[in-house]
Amino acid sequence: MSRPVAATPAGLTDGRGLLQKLVAAVRPEFRGDELVFDPRDPVFGGPPCHVPGCVRAGRGGGLCNGHYMRWRTAGKPDLDHFAATTDPRCASRFGKGPLSDAVPTFEGRVNLADLRPRLKLEVQYGLQRRRDEGRVKTPPTVVARMVRLLADLAMVSLLDWDEQTCRQRFGRPAPKDRGPRFLLIYARRQVEDLAHGTGWTTEYPRDDWRLRNLGMPTGDGAPSHLRFDHIPQDWLKDLTKRWVRWRLTTGLGATTAGRCVTAVTRFAQFLAAPQSSRRGHWART
Repeated sequence: MSRPVAATPAGLTDGRGLLQKLVAAVRPEFRGDELVFDPRDPVFGGPPCHVPGCVRAGRGGGLCNGHYMRWRTAGKPDLDHFAATTDPRCASRFGKGPLSDAVPTFEGRVNLADLRPRLKLEVQYGLQRRRDEGRVKTPPTVVARMVRLLADLAMVSLLDWDEQTCRQRFGRPAPKDRGPRFLLIYARRQVEDLAHGTGWTTEYPRDDWRLRNLGMPTGDGAPSHLRFDHIPQDWLKDLTKRWVRWRLTTGLGATTAGRCVTAVTRFAQFLAAPQSSRRGHWART
């Protein structure tokens, strides 16, 4: 899948041991400076082009990019007739090059050489995890776009930005660059999980619980985090965390849990306020 690459760069250190974990986790086929994806790859490839004899992966309308462009140029004739009668070879260079039965370089290769060493390992690990999960189709063009955007940033690690910053600052404003942005966020999550672990053992000591790491669904209005860091009293914070963990393990939803934390936080801040401020609050109510 990739060209041979030298051993992991020496001299890099990481207090959390993330680098060592990455080195141990990333398999040889994902360790090259240039990754080469088979058109038949279940994640980075796709179903074969609808044209018999074509070796490229089908994209729009079941046709590879080259045959799709040819079909559009021909006025979008009947798709089955077009597939049965057209030349299985395609022209490279946006249809201006010679006919070839080879897969164009830009369709199956991704060059990671411009990424910093640790960032490169993290991207490789994220791609490996995407392949292992096998749930989301990810064309190499999306991977290549994400890599180009990363190469232009002063990032040493995917963890340099939090997830919200990735959503706001990576690539062109939405809806553009949607695929590369989602792939970046996915890779960042995988690296974060590798660095810190998942489950209650990891999340409970934190003051910012990542609900995804507790196996809870997020999105569609449900919060992705529960934050206890605005509760100033340590004793109340500890009691609240114990109570919320118990409620979550007995089936309470994330949205309701978030409201519980918000209510306790407001009460805790009221208790911590100066006595004069509390008098003013009761006078207003």
